[in-house]
Amino acid sequence: MSELPHSVADACTLPTAQRPTRSAEWGSLFREVLATESIAAQWARLTFPQDHALETRIRDLASKETACCSFFTFELGEDVDATGAQTITLDVSVPPSQSAVLDAFIAWADGARTGRLA
Repeated sequence: MSELPHSVADACTLPTAQRPTRSAEWGSLFREVLATESIAAQWARLTFPQDHALETRIRDLASKETACCSFFTFELGEDVDATGAQTITLDVSVPPSQSAVLDAFIAWADGARTGRLA
């Protein structure tokens, strides 16, 4: 996906000129997602394979994102999938007023994960 979904872009304070780069960073990261899960209206989880370099990318991008979209809260964790493999989890939460933004964010991640989005 070459652009942020409109509902995400509308809520973002990142300067317009920097958005294509940030969008590409998220797009690249989303292609690593193993699973997406909507836990509640304002809370979702992305699951990634366990990899130190990937964990560093996730942490860095989450930090940059909260600088321009302070309504996002990101929490990194660890889990084990059904096969026993270690995974990285990224819990994403937003206030009730931003639940549509979270929906778009997760749909974007899921689309990239399944190959429906470039």
